[in-house]
Formats: sequence, C-alpha cells, structure tokens
Amino acid sequence: MPGKRLKSPLLSLTEIQRDSDVWRRKNFPPSDRTAQLQLIGVVEEVGELSHHMLKAKQGIRGDTAHHEEHMQDAVGDILIYLCGLCSAMDWSIEVCVNMAWAQVLERDWRKHRYDGVGAVQETVKGTQAHVYPDTSRSEASGISEVFRAGHIAKPAHEDARSDSDVGTEGGAAGPDDSRTAEGQDS
Repeated sequence: MPGKRLKSPLLSLTEIQRDSDVWRRKNFPPSDRTAQLQLIGVVEEVGELSHHMLKAKQGIRGDTAHHEEHMQDAVGDILIYLCGLCSAMDWSIEVCVNMAWAQVLERDWRKHRYDGVGAVQETVKGTQAHVYPDTSRSEASGISEVFRAGHIAKPAHEDARSDSDVGTEGGAAGPDDSRTAEGQDS
C-alpha cells in the first residue's frame, strides 16, 4: 500500500491462514468465526473495493492515491476473510487457490471462445450440449440426449421431465437449470 511499510517478510497463504486463525481465536468467540460470517465479511469488503473503484473512476471523494490505498486494503481484507472461511470449513486456502489456478490454466479462451476448454459438442438434434471433460455433468439445450464421450447419455436432471419440458419457460425445473458454463469470467 502506498506509504505503508511491512514490518515483517512476506508470508505464504498457509502462514497467513495459520496466523489469522490464532488472531481470530484470540479476538472472537467461536460463534463469530463461522463460515457464514466469514463469507459476509468477504462480501462487505468486496463492497468496499467496488465503492473505491467507482469513486476513483468518477474522480470524486478523494484522489487516485486515496482510492488505491483503500482498494489494496480491501483486497487484503478479502484474503483474510477467505482464510477465515477456509479455516471454518477445514480447508487449506493454499490448496483451494492452487486447485483453482490449475483449472484456469487449462482454459484457452482464444481457441475455445464459448467455454475455454472445448467442452461444447453437437447433439443428436443439432443443438448444443455442454460436456465437461473433468466431471460427469452435462447440460443440454432443447433435447434430452447428448453426445458424451462418444456415447449418447441422458443428464441426470432430465429423468423427471419430458423432452418437451426442456428449455421451456413453464417446464419442470431440474437442479442444474440455472447453471451456466463455469469459469467464463475467469
């Protein structure tokens, strides 16, 4: 952050998670260290980050240096709250970040403009099906059968509805109907 000096060497994500856990236990009762409250803290800090990004763009309520200092602070606070969330869930933040980064590195948005990984395949009726190579999930638009790994497979969420219900406004809703292709914004 502008004008601020670190008092110690840079820490790894694992060290930050460990040290923030000690600090959290010292300062807050277990009821204030839940995953839900840590997530609410993340959202609050994202709001602060957004606020200062907007005001910097508008050129009001402070100069660029003022807003950048607050944005950097918000990014750090988001990470601290994410450490708390991971600890409450008994996860390693370093493992979460590394797993996500490995998935992001597999995406090639220039080559596969729709989903980054080339998982879109044609279906029996010529509509698109989204087939995720690393999982067993599929999404289909307009049909109940999709090509998958060279075979025709029926997505699990379509068992409870007919072909005429798929993709229609009044049709039965399956558990995956609201999901979009993952990672398009990463």
